[in-house]
Amino acid sequence: MPIPGRYDLSAKWLKQLLAHFSEQGGDAMEVAQCQQAPHERAQLATLAVQFGLLASQGSDFHQPCAWIELGRKLWLPAGVEGVWHSWEAAAE
Repeated sequence: MPIPGRYDLSAKWLKQLLAHFSEQGGDAMEVAQCQQAPHERAQLATLAVQFGLLASQGSDFHQPCAWIELGRKLWLPAGVEGVWHSWEAAAE
């Protein structure tokens, strides 16, 4: 699920959305974006763990600009697993 932190949803509705997404076979959600408050990233990581979702990093870079640098600040919090780890298992 892309950028769940950007949807205009209360915490209750975001949890319901993620629960439904997971129940329908969704397996990952975007946890990290380059311009993101640390508490938001931590909250999204907690939700990913809660709903059994893998974590991805925002990569929708559109163009260079003064406040966004490609690939910067895209670390994942401890406790979440990057979605790319599942690709290795699928390739075997």
